[in-house]
Amino acid sequence: MQALNLLTGFFLLRWLNIEQYAVYALLVGFQGTVSVLVEMGLGGSLIGLLAGRSDKAIVGGYIQTTKRYRNLIFLFATPFIGVAFIVIFMRQGWAWELGLVLFLALLVNTFFLSWTKYYSIPFLIRHDMVGLYRLQTLFAALRLAGCWFLQVGGVIGAAVVAWLTALTTAAMGLAYRRQASPFIQMPRRPDPEKNREVLNFIRPLVPATLFFAFQGHIGVFLISWFGKVDSIAEVGALGRISQIFVMLVAFKTVVIAPYIAKSPRQLLLRRYLFFFFSTLGFCACVVLAGFSKPNLFIWLIGPNYSQLSADLGFLLLASCINLISGMMWSMHSARKWVFAWTSWLYITTTLLVQLLCIKFIALNTVKGILLFSICTSLAMFAVCVVWACAGFRKESRSQKTKKQLV
Repeated sequence: MQALNLLTGFFLLRWLNIEQYAVYALLVGFQGTVSVLVEMGLGGSLIGLLAGRSDKAIVGGYIQTTKRYRNLIFLFATPFIGVAFIVIFMRQGWAWELGLVLFLALLVNTFFLSWTKYYSIPFLIRHDMVGLYRLQTLFAALRLAGCWFLQVGGVIGAAVVAWLTALTTAAMGLAYRRQASPFIQMPRRPDPEKNREVLNFIRPLVPATLFFAFQGHIGVFLISWFGKVDSIAEVGALGRISQIFVMLVAFKTVVIAPYIAKSPRQLLLRRYLFFFFSTLGFCACVVLAGFSKPNLFIWLIGPNYSQLSADLGFLLLASCINLISGMMWSMHSARKWVFAWTSWLYITTTLLVQLLCIKFIALNTVKGILLFSICTSLAMFAVCVVWACAGFRKESRSQKTKKQLV
């Protein structure tokens, strides 16, 4: 499913002109942020609260509770999100009417994305991966086919792609609801105990959720405010290449994290360093290729963005630093190196670095945004290094305590 969406993104780079792709890139940035803000960790709470529980009434009760809170957040946040989107949209000289059409598509897509998350939970807790991914793959393929037909018909544009995406998401959400109905029994009234339980679960996550909601697309927001239309499209195009590295992090999470989790303590450091330096070596080769042979990557985003050759190496450098940090993050989580200060250290370090970047770097150019991204990535990497040191110290203390008890 992720591969199909990534493929659709690369095709849209070729099918949409520069201005239309700039509009689409801004919409995608807002979509990513709004989806996280409206969810506020509610979808993730279902996985934790329903682990090992498949009773229809219990599953239905928790889904009803999370949907209720999601709807309240959605209604509260919509006016603020709408104003922010229209203001940034009109700053580029685009008509507010088009902005309103896009914003309505964003709302429909956001609303039904939550349905997809909530009604896929019964398949997740039952470990039914076929049921979980079948619909996602089907509708991702339908979206790609729909974009192709729009291109062939000569009517493709940011607005029609946005509404095609929204309607596809709505259809997928409805399909998930129908498919999950045998495993769900909705209560007639909300359960106050479940309401409190869900709130207590997500309350500690709110600060980090707010932070990460904006961090994922901050480059697009900054260039949309400080830069011009062409720069927005170029940052959006480079972001598509970054998505490849996001998929690599997910792969490493699936493959490396379980291996590290079951590693004995005496072999942990050796295996940790092996994966770290293997990833570092791979990244060094990728960055070197990006600076010396940028055209190897430019063909992915099409001829409209050939002028980005000089900037590609900087993008790959930022993406590779994130890849290494993401791999470290996965290994730390696999060993259950949980420290209360980790998230706060990352948030404060990142914000401090970004404030300095805003002061000293010109953020109205693509290269300025890429330098901003590199500095932000280095902040995350530095936190991961501190986290690793604390984690190995924890392992050492645990081993000493175990020996003393023996």
